[in-house]
Amino acid sequence: MEKNQPLLTVSNLTVSFKNKGRNVNAVNNLSLSMEKGEVLGLAGESGSGKTVTAMALAGLLADSKHTSVKGDIFFNGTPLPTIPNTNRFKSQRISMIFQDPLQSLNPAFTVGRQIQEVFMVRKKMTKRRARALSLDLLRQVKISSPESVAPQYPHQLSGGMCQRIMIAIALAGEPELLIADEPTTALDVTIQAQILQLLRQLHHTTKTPILLITHDLGIIAQFCHSLAIMLEGNIIEKGRVKDIFAGPLHPYTRGLLDSIPILGRKDRLKAMAPPRHSVNPVRGCSFHGRCPRKKKICEVKQPELREQEPGHFVRCFTPGGLS
Repeated sequence: MEKNQPLLTVSNLTVSFKNKGRNVNAVNNLSLSMEKGEVLGLAGESGSGKTVTAMALAGLLADSKHTSVKGDIFFNGTPLPTIPNTNRFKSQRISMIFQDPLQSLNPAFTVGRQIQEVFMVRKKMTKRRARALSLDLLRQVKISSPESVAPQYPHQLSGGMCQRIMIAIALAGEPELLIADEPTTALDVTIQAQILQLLRQLHHTTKTPILLITHDLGIIAQFCHSLAIMLEGNIIEKGRVKDIFAGPLHPYTRGLLDSIPILGRKDRLKAMAPPRHSVNPVRGCSFHGRCPRKKKICEVKQPELREQEPGHFVRCFTPGGLS
């Protein structure tokens, strides 16, 4: 293994779904990489392909007559099949925290049992040992009375508590990569802050890399080292968070940043035109219908993702954002 080899490398990942007899791409030839210990944010508006990308990486999309998953995924240099249930390595090394914990947890089992099963199935532990480790994990995710929480069912707990349970289940497998898909969207602002602080502390303690999927750039600014912006299944800009926030190169990224309400901001918020709602593929750049800087070439040709500045990549014929 090379010394500086990325933890995760994704090349030309394409996910398509059959809709009314035709294939619709939710992800288009996506390529990205993650370093060991990195927190990478994957951001974009609803429908941009963020969650589909995450599910493909975690092996949760079945390649079938209705779904097609193609591309190359390498984890620590080891190729991973995109078809689920064919590689135990993937399920044991990549864990995922879903957006709505109440829909993800099993309502028929206590939360303690759901954590214990990870230890018993993956680690072949005894029930007594699994229970002890489950209680330790509950303490690790800042649940103060694990002995009283473990026997309860998901519907008996708050949304924030259930999200902590989901994080504990994800950590029980000792993952080498943690994917968090909108982990705070279903929570109120106060609980959001607590969950983000918990994830930050866990990353600081365990050094587990995190792929954080969100539409909230404020969360990205607080939490992530690097950022990739998605639009209609494509990554249109990626680089270090501080570089993108200081000087976004794509007009879409600039539009997202200009629409964030910031305390003390003196200039007016700028709203972008709403995204199109169509399964028909767009010709040319996927943003040209909303871009104030488009050129003729933008309407007929898709730009390549290229390195415009050191470590800062953009898919645009007119990089530099909005003037």
